[in-house]
Amino acid sequence: MRTDFWYFTEDDDLEYIIKTFSKLDFYEAPVVSEGKFIGLISDREIAKALMKKGFLSFFSKKDIIEREKMKYITAGKIANRKVLTLKENDALAEVLEELSERRADIIPVLSGKKLMGVVDGEDVVKHISMEFAKESVSEEFAPDELKSIVDSVESMVREKKKISADEIGKALGIPTKKAEKIARSLEEHHLITVSYSLLGKMVLRERNV
Repeated sequence: MRTDFWYFTEDDDLEYIIKTFSKLDFYEAPVVSEGKFIGLISDREIAKALMKKGFLSFFSKKDIIEREKMKYITAGKIANRKVLTLKENDALAEVLEELSERRADIIPVLSGKKLMGVVDGEDVVKHISMEFAKESVSEEFAPDELKSIVDSVESMVREKKKISADEIGKALGIPTKKAEKIARSLEEHHLITVSYSLLGKMVLRERNV
């Protein structure tokens, strides 16, 4: 689940939504009202709104005034409210089933009516890759510490962008050799990249997709 996602409020108007989608290069986002999820808005909802009589003429130089009408079309009015959602504790199998059955880029994750995050196909692939990476180093750690240590290494790389195996070992209180083994497993499963300094020290870097 991703918690660093873009969302719109119910009062955001159509022009702002279109500009945001274009600028940030994504085309589906949740819509919230006072933190509560009310629906999704995508390029499909935008197309439906623009197809209504009087809203396509803003593209024409001869009738630019029609663009003013867009401020009265808000995210709350055109959001798709009949969407499938997930709960925070839903199993991976349920996530895969929802992603495979519906034509959507993201699935909202809710706690009650509160929007907690979103899940997409990339999140699922990353989650599975992390599980494979953990399995590769499972003999190095006790079962109760395996998940937290591997997750911490990946999180530190994502946060720092670049960090040495020595630094990770010191921060987590594990030998550098174990940090290096985790790093190699994460690299093998395409979650980070690994390089070496002139002195032969392993350096972990965030993977650029």
